[in-house]
Amino acid sequence: MSQLACLSGAILIAIGVVGYLGQPTQPKSDSNPDTAAGNSANGDRGSNDSADSGSGQDPASDSAGGEGTGTQAKRSWTALIPALFGVVLLVCGLISFKPAARKHAMHAAAGISLLGGAAGLMRGVPGLIGLLSGDPDVNRRTVIFLWLMVLVCFGFVFAAVNSFISARKAREAEAGAE
Repeated sequence: MSQLACLSGAILIAIGVVGYLGQPTQPKSDSNPDTAAGNSANGDRGSNDSADSGSGQDPASDSAGGEGTGTQAKRSWTALIPALFGVVLLVCGLISFKPAARKHAMHAAAGISLLGGAAGLMRGVPGLIGLLSGDPDVNRRTVIFLWLMVLVCFGFVFAAVNSFISARKAREAEAGAE
């Protein structure tokens, strides 16, 4: 079971790192005439921002090598959330190699994995619904990585619960034999 916790942690870390370092998301194109005219994306509230370079785009994209096109890709740190769950799961798996700490570490790993699966479901279900309904604002890559996280986390929870049940039966059989 310790090896499975370490493997599941490593898979979650890989999902997070690939999600973060993989293809960055492109900003949405401006189809609203107000935003295309240079107003802010949340509506022009009458602010005259002196940092605006006058190109009609976000000032950060002008100075960050976007050459005024506004199509600069960005990376979201939230793509690393599966990796954070993976690190905790990996640490629990490594701790569980010590027999005295195995029970506590495996229960902690199962709890963390259950939280990770639930968190993935809360974001993955609406994303999947949007993806299946053809919503153009849904990032397909994000939905795929969320569901990979859900599968790994709940797969580990399932294996851990089965292991806990078999360990309890083995203890009871051993106590009954004495």
